[in-house]
Amino acid sequence: MNNFEWSLPTRIVYGPGQLRRQRWAKLARRVFGVTEKDDLKAAKELSKAVVAWLKKIGMYIKFSDVGIGSEKFERMTDDIIRMYAQEDGKVPGSRPMDRKDLLEIFRRSH
Repeated sequence: MNNFEWSLPTRIVYGPGQLRRQRWAKLARRVFGVTEKDDLKAAKELSKAVVAWLKKIGMYIKFSDVGIGSEKFERMTDDIIRMYAQEDGKVPGSRPMDRKDLLEIFRRSH
């Protein structure tokens, strides 16, 4: 089982203050029927619910399912950094990601 099947990455759930976990909890409740009252617990249930839904509709896929081995992750990361990173070496987004972050996402997706 890869890490995404059992929990959201810590920095997503515990983001700045309570706002981020409240938003994840709201999504879990409204879209996936999570009934947990505690926002942190509901937010943690979201990734399980998303994975279950993707499997149900036949869309759950990992890199290994399509023949992309972990030996390609370094090059994939280098390409993303080369094409999209800003001067600080981070790829912009709602939470800018550096090389380490990208590699972790790839590893968890394998």
